[in-house]
Amino acid sequence: MYLHKHFSLFIVLCNHTIAYWLYKYMHCFCNFVGIILKVSLNNNNIDKSDFFTGAFPSQYGNSLAGVFDIKLRNGNMDKPEYVAQVGFNGFEGGAEGPIGKNKQTSYLINYRYSTLGVFKAMGLNLGTGTAVPVYQDANYKIVSNLSKKSKISLFGILGESKADFLGKDVDTTKPDLYGGNPFQNQKSTFTTTITGLAYDYQISEKSSTRLIAGYSTAYQHYTNDSISDATATTYPYMLSNFKTDKLSLQWAYLHKFSAKDNIQAGVSYENTAFHTYFKEMHPTQPDLVYEDQTGNLGLEQAYLQWKHRFTKDLSVVTGVHLQYLDLNSSFAAEPRVAFRYSFNVRNAVSLGYGLHNQLQNIYTYFIQTPVAGGINYTNKNLDFTRSQHIVASYDLNISASVRVKLETYYQMLDKVPVEQNPSSYSTLNSGAAYTLDNNDSLVNKGSGYNYGAELTLEHFLKNGFYFLVTGSLINSKYKGSDGIERNTAFNTGHVFNALAGKEFKVGKKGTTLGFNLKVSEIGGRYLTPLDLAASQLKGTDEYQNNLAYSLKQKDYFRTDLKISYRKEFRKSTMEFSIDLENITNNQNIFIQSFDKRTNRIVSSYQQGFFPVPLFRYTF
Repeated sequence: MYLHKHFSLFIVLCNHTIAYWLYKYMHCFCNFVGIILKVSLNNNNIDKSDFFTGAFPSQYGNSLAGVFDIKLRNGNMDKPEYVAQVGFNGFEGGAEGPIGKNKQTSYLINYRYSTLGVFKAMGLNLGTGTAVPVYQDANYKIVSNLSKKSKISLFGILGESKADFLGKDVDTTKPDLYGGNPFQNQKSTFTTTITGLAYDYQISEKSSTRLIAGYSTAYQHYTNDSISDATATTYPYMLSNFKTDKLSLQWAYLHKFSAKDNIQAGVSYENTAFHTYFKEMHPTQPDLVYEDQTGNLGLEQAYLQWKHRFTKDLSVVTGVHLQYLDLNSSFAAEPRVAFRYSFNVRNAVSLGYGLHNQLQNIYTYFIQTPVAGGINYTNKNLDFTRSQHIVASYDLNISASVRVKLETYYQMLDKVPVEQNPSSYSTLNSGAAYTLDNNDSLVNKGSGYNYGAELTLEHFLKNGFYFLVTGSLINSKYKGSDGIERNTAFNTGHVFNALAGKEFKVGKKGTTLGFNLKVSEIGGRYLTPLDLAASQLKGTDEYQNNLAYSLKQKDYFRTDLKISYRKEFRKSTMEFSIDLENITNNQNIFIQSFDKRTNRIVSSYQQGFFPVPLFRYTF
């Protein structure tokens, strides 16, 4: 299903443990936030997780479009296990096993360090240019069974990422995976930590409860210095610091009345202390400070959910989610309901409705508006953005290993922040460009909608073979304060993905050769056209905002082929693979910008053909 931009990542790290909302600080290096999150969430440690879209259950809140409920798995309670791995993502080592002789406690720990950072130190170039991201992360989880009825879990994630984009090192004649500008020095650092403690207690055969406490931090520092094309003199241009410290408390209760009825209820509280700072500096002019704020805000949430089976074929899940933001007393009550009817063991239909609200990111609330004698915070009283979902689906199990699913949906958004004066701006498009939105004096009068359909054909892994084919049709529109309906920046029109894989047993017992193929085709995104004359006059990107998101890029196409070899020994396993990404070397547009060297508009492209090797040894 198509996800709108206001998708929030909801991380539950220990079987529905702590809720950690990632506030979207969008600025020039938000891609490095993605890198550190991708690395920190190590797939070697992730357990079975849930991905909800549309009218998701009432225990999830502060999200408009989707929720990713991620869980860390427990360590092995019976015997120690170890893993050593090296690949494009990093050098990695992990261990897990029981603690103590009674085997009631287990541990799981993993550490990884940037492969690219090591290759850079060795002087090797893998097409990433000189602006190589250096990152490291650690994951851990300790679980102890205190009794037959209770257990306690301690878990956490720590990550760090940094990179320097130095203009003097940019070679425009060579490929550069992360891009670079010869007229700028850009430096970015990002760190994050998440620590949680969960206590589970089985009250009775029909009731259980969970209490979770968590603490998380995030810090991002960014500088951008301009380099004169005439004299090569460096001038400070941008400086930003974003820091948050969040305390999270959560309580949940589950009771099963009978085979037909059960309820879930819970409350949570999050207190976020923050410091946000961003300014631009121009020679011979005063600094332009967009934001300089230190404070804290609290978000309280509660939910109640009831599941009832009318018959063995018909069931309903209904509930309500409540949330309150103490920053400006914003309040929302959100009803949710979903029906499911099974015609037989192979066919079922579902229909769901959900009302959802999401607060604005912290940066948006505290954009400064200069006034006589000081500044005002004209965005501080912004209400939640609101979304209503209607989702209908049909599931057909063709066989035990093959299923088909058809899903249609409609999402209506309102109370979207837009400018007071008529313009094409809307926060629904925030994040499409790699810059901060510094718009002040916003009001909750914008709107938008998304609708579409998705067809999925899936063959589960059986006899070493699987495939997954999905196709989506999408339409996504919005209105700014000028009242004109436009494409959103994410209106791709269609998405097609096909994955297939097969493993073959070769040679002696325990030796496997695998092949995996992935093909993706996505409709081109819409861009706001650059104004060439204005860009030439000012020497930087200037856009025709009256034609916002009217220029469609060509479609995105990519094919990946992965070849793997696995050898199982008596007490260990060795695996080698190579992932041949974009084997057709298709040139997919990343972004368009004004190049003042050539005085014209140029396109930057995403990475072409790129091999990613991996070696893994488990013992």
